[in-house]
Amino acid sequence: MPPIPAAALPFFTREMLNYEHGTKFRLRLLIQDIQGFTTRIVGTTREGLFSFRVTPTVLTGAVQEFNFDIPDIPMFVSVFTEEAQLARGNTYVQLFLTANGDRILRLGAGYISAMSAISWPLVQSENEQRDMDMGAVTNGTNPAAGVEMAFNVPDQQKLEILAVGFVLVTSATVANRAVHIVFQPSGTSPQLNVITPANQTASQTMRYSLVQLGFINTNQSDNDIIMPMPRGIVLGPLGSIISETENLQVGDDFSAMNVLVRRSLVLE
Repeated sequence: MPPIPAAALPFFTREMLNYEHGTKFRLRLLIQDIQGFTTRIVGTTREGLFSFRVTPTVLTGAVQEFNFDIPDIPMFVSVFTEEAQLARGNTYVQLFLTANGDRILRLGAGYISAMSAISWPLVQSENEQRDMDMGAVTNGTNPAAGVEMAFNVPDQQKLEILAVGFVLVTSATVANRAVHIVFQPSGTSPQLNVITPANQTASQTMRYSLVQLGFINTNQSDNDIIMPMPRGIVLGPLGSIISETENLQVGDDFSAMNVLVRRSLVLE
């Protein structure tokens, strides 16, 4: 069977576009990720099939770049995951074709998950609607004794705050400690100041829980303090949650702040 002329093929090739054989084609994958599951890139060129795997290591939502050599212009390519636990909204990818390091075509972009992928040339409309998840717990740093708590929103993320928990162990120094939790959208400007309904005295270990209540809970146990917080608190990149405690003593010791959040990516 005689060879098919390049001009008769239903896809572009190196020869059809007069690219020299020294031209280096690559796939450039940009990933913003907060889960760390393996992503696959599978497709074919005139030379045959290709397949690559990549596992993101930066799980803050920052853009990570990966490049893969291919012998020719792809006929088709897909980016997907085989991880059943990857929820939609936690991994956003962009795929480009480059020639000698220059971008020449954006092949596709969008969220990938156990139920969605991006493909070229069967391009689907981008849908940035994330799944509604049950939330995840993320932790602040554990401060030294006598130091206030701080929790910082990672770069490239937006967090809906569902609940906050921490422990305060007070020293034997006599004083009434009153804990304030301050939500800051960015910089040092306060968005909301939540105040404890009960003071903590000397030599006590108290567990604090900020939960979404529409009332002040006066039914406190011996070692638990419930602090009501409103719904709808959303902090973007550079946002923070900090404590400001009246009469905090040198020997008083906060735990790390545990924050229950729903996370979404700030896309680039």
